Amino acid sequence: MVENVRNAIVYENIDVNLEDVFTSFDKSLEEKEFLNEYSYSKMDVIRLSLTRLFVYYFDREVHNHDFQTEDYLNFIKYIKTRRSSEPLSIITTNWDTLLEEYFSKNTIDYNLCLNEKYYITDDEGFGNEKTSRVVNLIKIHGSINWFRCLKCNSLCIFKKKKIAELLFNDDRVEACLKCNSHGDEETEILQPELVTPTMIKSIDHQLYKNLWNAAATELRNADEIIFIGYSLPIADYEFRYLLQKSIPKEAVITVVLHNSDKPIEGKDNNHLPEKRYRDLFPKNFIKFNYSGFKEFFYENKKDKR
Repeated sequence: MVENVRNAIVYENIDVNLEDVFTSFDKSLEEKEFLNEYSYSKMDVIRLSLTRLFVYYFDREVHNHDFQTEDYLNFIKYIKTRRSSEPLSIITTNWDTLLEEYFSKNTIDYNLCLNEKYYITDDEGFGNEKTSRVVNLIKIHGSINWFRCLKCNSLCIFKKKKIAELLFNDDRVEACLKCNSHGDEETEILQPELVTPTMIKSIDHQLYKNLWNAAATELRNADEIIFIGYSLPIADYEFRYLLQKSIPKEAVITVVLHNSDKPIEGKDNNHLPEKRYRDLFPKNFIKFNYSGFKEFFYENKKDKR
């Protein structure tokens, strides 16, 4: 099945902007209209199928990772050093669980900042740790191992089971961790809990209200903020607004980007990330680093020895 999908994409020469695709889905559902001869109910089915494919591929990539990548290991060493002396929080829009796996394999406790009343996990040893040495990991767009049960509305977090084996595998039947309800041939009982790339982002669910409030609290209390590989796109207007209203003007901001993002003297650089950062945070002291993720944490690892 996977090879068929991959070959179909290559054969059709598909090269589309995902935000355009998911915005079309969301607009069709919002207006309850047909789009390209597809009813809005059919569009919802297609959107869910695509989201489950995202989950499948992301999970497969994470489990095929050897967790020996020097870039990430330098980042882990940096985290270990920083958390020993001061509170540390990570706010991410990523869905993957790569960071959680690195944390677990390197004995770093983390707190997802979820309300324990709203979720259940297949890992009895996992919980919302609340000590000073714990890293807050706030995933404001959801995660590939988070699923909403369509029957009891519980949030199921799979940490032990491989989601890629749970989905699209006839030998394994997905079931809710709370009510043990199963899907059938036509209806999947577990809905991926992701905020998809779209211009019509829905963060009205209580889960996301909790996460975004937690993110706002951490930002308001921060005296140093590091943006890693984030270009501050205009399309992320909800997140930009959260940053703008929450980050205190006294906070020092460091922005880590790639060399290709660096402004060129004498050129029109208004389209580059540096302009967007300076416009959004005019009162903050901002340091720009264009050496990239790998070099930034390699240098900081040396500085922290």
